[in-house]
Amino acid sequence: MSSFLFINQFYWPDEAATAQLLTDLAEHLVREGHSVTVVCGRGRYACKEKLKAGRHVQNGVQIYRVGGTDIWRWNMAARLLDIATFLSAARTCLRQLPRHDVVIPMSSPPLVARLAIPYCRRHRSSLVYWAQDLYPEIAEKLGAVRNKALLLYLRAKAWSIYRASRCIVVPGRDMAKLLESRKAARGKVCVVPNWADLDAIRATPVRHNTFRSKEGWQKDRVLIYSGNIGPAHDVETMFELVKELQQVVPGFRFVLTGPARRHKPLFARAKKMGIRVTLLEHQPRQSLGDFLGAADAHLVSQKPKVDGLLVPSKFYGAVAAGRPIIFIGSKTGEIGRMVLESQLGAVVESGQASAGIWAAKRAMLAAQEENATVAFIRDWAEHHASKSARLRQFQKILQEELIYTRSHSNR
Repeated sequence: MSSFLFINQFYWPDEAATAQLLTDLAEHLVREGHSVTVVCGRGRYACKEKLKAGRHVQNGVQIYRVGGTDIWRWNMAARLLDIATFLSAARTCLRQLPRHDVVIPMSSPPLVARLAIPYCRRHRSSLVYWAQDLYPEIAEKLGAVRNKALLLYLRAKAWSIYRASRCIVVPGRDMAKLLESRKAARGKVCVVPNWADLDAIRATPVRHNTFRSKEGWQKDRVLIYSGNIGPAHDVETMFELVKELQQVVPGFRFVLTGPARRHKPLFARAKKMGIRVTLLEHQPRQSLGDFLGAADAHLVSQKPKVDGLLVPSKFYGAVAAGRPIIFIGSKTGEIGRMVLESQLGAVVESGQASAGIWAAKRAMLAAQEENATVAFIRDWAEHHASKSARLRQFQKILQEELIYTRSHSNR
């Protein structure tokens, strides 16, 4: 039986974006008859229950949840401590694990894939790097790391991962193009875009949505921002746009949902600006489909300076629900191009909220006033964001690595 080993800080039951993607792929591979092991940590992004270290099985996946701290939500120093303790515990765990044919580290935390290199050399396993974002470039672009010597050191570590990898899987064409420009990664990059569960997320008419009825939003025009808001997101343009939308869209309501501790200051700011805003806790995955369908439109934001370094995964759930996207960012970036080329909503360029207000208004009104809009966007999602199609695409890449590994391990 073929065996796969994944490494990532977050995994089920946590619902961080990388945890959800990894859980989908790991359980799919088990259903296809493969042996799958996941090394993960105790850290939580969106899980209320405390996670215990130890070995257990979930839907056929062998989970090694290693020790370490779980306090990162409080401040940056605590988050760094969580990362350091996870890396130390994961390194110890990998030394004790038996051989797996293919090892697939993700990019959470940054450069965790470095742990897989000695394991693969020792066991003659194939290394497939699944990169959701690129470090240290993001840290440099956002000003989190300014020391040139440190940046050179981190860049060398990243390049060592590229050199050791047989294949590098990324979620977007822009990221693939950026990596292909680097000698260490050239010829190794495969694009597998992120996905949405089209069975769990239905594209129902806005007025028939049960979550909307429960919250009393039947007469509102609802713009939802779902998920984390961090340094990579253009908060200033977002608030300018939301304030102007409230002036031109009757019954406008802005809904923030995600980590409450991070969103409370944003909620307070919106209230101070006179914006009609609602703050909700993170919505569990089992009810996500109904929640996403409660919107008239979804807001997605990304600073142009990080184009090609990450792809917002929330985009795929929103289009699966058949709702227009209002994207704040570059028209030439990954999401901006898709929105404009496929007519999925509106793009408001950073710092230009006033210039984009009428396109954003049309997107806010489209799902209720233009009957074909929901079906059109959902059809796009079925062709470009299908979970089952993406999992099969990823599985094909891993099967090719299995053939390579077995042919070389027998020499």
